[in-house]
Amino acid sequence: MERVYDLLASLSPRVSFIGADFFAVENYRAVKHDIVVCSSLGLVVTLVVFFALTGRWVLLGLLFFGSIVSYLTGVLAIRVFYGEIYAVVLAYTSTFVGFNNESLVHLAGVDLDRRSRSLLGVWSAIGTTVIGFLVLLLGRSVMIRQMALASLGGMAGFLAFLYAYRPTLRAARFRGFAWPKLTVSPATVTAVCVASAVGVVLVGVPRLETHVEAFRYTTPTLDAQIEHFSRRLDALSLENVVAVEARGTPEAALAPLAAAGLVDMRAHPLSAYRGPAAQAETLAALREAYPAATAELRALLEEGGLRLDVPSAGSARVQDGWDYLRALGAIGPVRWMDEVAGRHYVIAGLRAGAAVPPGTVPLSPKHHYDALLSSSSRELAWLFLCGLAVMAVYLGYLQRSAARVLYVFAPLFLSAFAYCAWARLTGATVTIVHVMGASIVIGLAMDYTAVSVSADHGDVELSKVLLTGLCTLASFGVLLFARHPVLRDLGVVVSIGCGIALAFALFVRLGPGARAAA
Repeated sequence: MERVYDLLASLSPRVSFIGADFFAVENYRAVKHDIVVCSSLGLVVTLVVFFALTGRWVLLGLLFFGSIVSYLTGVLAIRVFYGEIYAVVLAYTSTFVGFNNESLVHLAGVDLDRRSRSLLGVWSAIGTTVIGFLVLLLGRSVMIRQMALASLGGMAGFLAFLYAYRPTLRAARFRGFAWPKLTVSPATVTAVCVASAVGVVLVGVPRLETHVEAFRYTTPTLDAQIEHFSRRLDALSLENVVAVEARGTPEAALAPLAAAGLVDMRAHPLSAYRGPAAQAETLAALREAYPAATAELRALLEEGGLRLDVPSAGSARVQDGWDYLRALGAIGPVRWMDEVAGRHYVIAGLRAGAAVPPGTVPLSPKHHYDALLSSSSRELAWLFLCGLAVMAVYLGYLQRSAARVLYVFAPLFLSAFAYCAWARLTGATVTIVHVMGASIVIGLAMDYTAVSVSADHGDVELSKVLLTGLCTLASFGVLLFARHPVLRDLGVVVSIGCGIALAFALFVRLGPGARAAA
């Protein structure tokens, strides 16, 4: 298919072509490019940031080789359950280095004098991340489940890899840095979370709606072909097709939609249909001249050595609207009528921007894909809410302090309110890509505040948070250069969400009144 596509593209604009397979070729190429470029660039940038802040070749080597192991175990976890892996999921594995970096940094150089608090932060971070990806396994989307399996398998593989290097991790030491912080009371953190939740209710939760175009990668060549065929097919209005049940003639079935301005009858094949009286007049004239004309044609062909059986004029008959649409569908690429269980349906394309009217059956694949993706988005949103509730219980058990749990969740409250306000102002909707990004933000961003508050904002632990946060922004920031829109939007969502959480963990300190669990 790639060779056919390249050949047709080389002949353009003399040759015009269209087909779903050609879009699939360009999507495949874009994702393959992202796998190579983003994975390589993300790993290099992350390793540079990591070494610049640690200066330890041993840890750098563990991160590099451990990331290779986690990639292999993540892919293996998917292959246990699925024979094929989505290319987008393979490109997503370029972000594994962000998860691996957090595990490595927080497990290395644990201060023996603060061992209990450091380990409290580690288990808080790892536990919430695992919960965040476990809930994704309950979703119906195969792509989402594959991402969850890749993340869980990659994390397990990296932790198993680090287990063999426990002495090296214990011997590592990190330098602590100090900077000004805003100290807030537990009551203030509580007020921020409550105010953000109230703000979300007042502003309103944006619609969860995903359109299949979000997953389509196009090039100037494909855009030119779309424009070419759109101009020629615009008269047929094939973008949003519906079937209308008819109990009489097809013209009568479409009349209410035409009167409401939903269907342009001038763009429908019925506009060329001639009624029975006009057909009978044409057939009467045809029967008079038809025998002589066909005899002359047959004689000319026989002189050239060809013999043609011409049907008699008596076989022609007057057609009703259903006969006309049935014959038109038999010789053309588009069906304009259908019969199901004795019911007759006339098919028509709605005007651009028109909503599907009640009582009709939408036939456009785009409609069904959009409905499926939007349904998956809503399903994932509910799964995340359930996952967050489980995380809250888990953190409550570890931290033994409601204020500390709210501190961990505070950046998520702030981010949710900010996004809802932005969506209200711009009219934007939440797509499945945003939901996917939110799962990663939950898995990564909560680690910053969990480690920070567990260690009572100690300089060494905050330096580790700074290191892991910068590496995460580096590994996901490279997705901004991805060709495929799904990965590019994923990079935007994760970078913004993790950036807010990182700033909160580094510069907002929880004051006295909420001690860490021993």
